Amino acid sequence: NNRMVYQSEVENATVHFGYSSSIGMLEEGKCDQVPIQGALYASDDHKRLLLNELVRISGLMTINERLMSPQFLAAKWVMTEDDPSHTSGTSYIQRLRQRYALAVLYYSTTGNSWTNEDFYLTGKHECSWYGITCSNEYSDVVTEINLGGNNLMGTLCDELGELSMLEILNFNNNQGLVGSTIPIKFSDMWSLRELHL
Repeated sequence: NNRMVYQSEVENATVHFGYSSSIGMLEEGKCDQVPIQGALYASDDHKRLLLNELVRISGLMTINERLMSPQFLAAKWVMTEDDPSHTSGTSYIQRLRQRYALAVLYYSTTGNSWTNEDFYLTGKHECSWYGITCSNEYSDVVTEINLGGNNLMGTLCDELGELSMLEILNFNNNQGLVGSTIPIKFSDMWSLRELHL
């Protein structure tokens, strides 16, 4: 189930915590509905599995309480409009991570103002989205993002670190990208060979 477990080796005790809708916070021995973005998700709801993965990536507060943040908007899209369950090759969770990370990138860099935003936030496979290349060797895993000169504006997001098989990341010639630091989660992209900013 979706409960957090705390184990103390000193006392050899196991305590289960989960969300209690009656008090609106974590409570011992509970695991019931969670209110996220105006909807309730029960522990046995398929969408709860999606939510658990998104919370692992970005954190509950970022997804639920920072209204209109790129993560909030991407999570809303994944939870209400997207359906990567028709996956072929790539595992469902891997596909969810890819689509969510690319959706956060889209929202954090003002994707609706890009020069080319073909197929982003549509039902089409993310490997067909503009500037995205996937590897057949790794079952449709994103290996390249080439959005150079595409009018990206905003900041780079930590969530791109979920693309651990990414080899090439090209954001050059986008004068609207702000910030001089590379997100710390980029260190999770252990296959990265080329980075163009």
